[in-house]
Amino acid sequence: MHNLNQLQNSLKNSEVIFVLQSSEKNLPQFIPLKNDTNSFSPPNKEKIYIFDINETLYFGDTNTKTLRRAMIVNYLTKLGYEEKESFQKLEYFSCKYGCIFKGLREELNIKESQLQLLESSSDDLKSVIKEDKELKNLLLKLKGRKACLTNGRPNQAKECLMNINVLDCFEYVFHWDDSSTDYIIKPNKEAYLFVQNYFNATADQITFFDNTNLHVNGAKSVGWNGYLVSEEDDIKKILKRMIENQ
Repeated sequence: MHNLNQLQNSLKNSEVIFVLQSSEKNLPQFIPLKNDTNSFSPPNKEKIYIFDINETLYFGDTNTKTLRRAMIVNYLTKLGYEEKESFQKLEYFSCKYGCIFKGLREELNIKESQLQLLESSSDDLKSVIKEDKELKNLLLKLKGRKACLTNGRPNQAKECLMNINVLDCFEYVFHWDDSSTDYIIKPNKEAYLFVQNYFNATADQITFFDNTNLHVNGAKSVGWNGYLVSEEDDIKKILKRMIENQ
């Protein structure tokens, strides 16, 4: 009887391990962008859809952006900056570098250990960026491989995708490599080419979605199909049209 109980417990534990491993397989791999032209996938002719995250997969108004940057602004005010000045500085970094954290590190000399503490978003943001069942259904209906390409840091990207509940819709999340000084980020062509080479794809296989014209034009400059996401033509409207024409 003792051996039977041990066997049953062993089987139960095995089932738990299997479920966890299966669940983990559905989650995307987080890949830092590098100045690397190696291919990591066998060639195929599937369509590939690459999505920006912030203000592309959800509607981002001024309030959303303010909440998203709240922790950084709070930190800058402790350094002596006025709140308005802090927001202006972050917007400047976003426009100049395409990545706020790059500006914080380059111009304000904020150390990596501190930047990691600033990754988490305001708790209030969860009430704005929340589950979107319609978007998830559209992503699941869209035939082809899907990934994200963000200038953000991996923890921020993961948090946002989890809030929307679309994390498991993507195969990869390509993100800024904060361990490197190369700064391979959008709209630099190296960022797009890294993703293309990672998939071992041709440019005409890839369709890209972003809320920033600069980034969409960067994608088009390497031959990708590019869609500008806006309040008038949001990601769900665009995906519905694509799915109708599959």
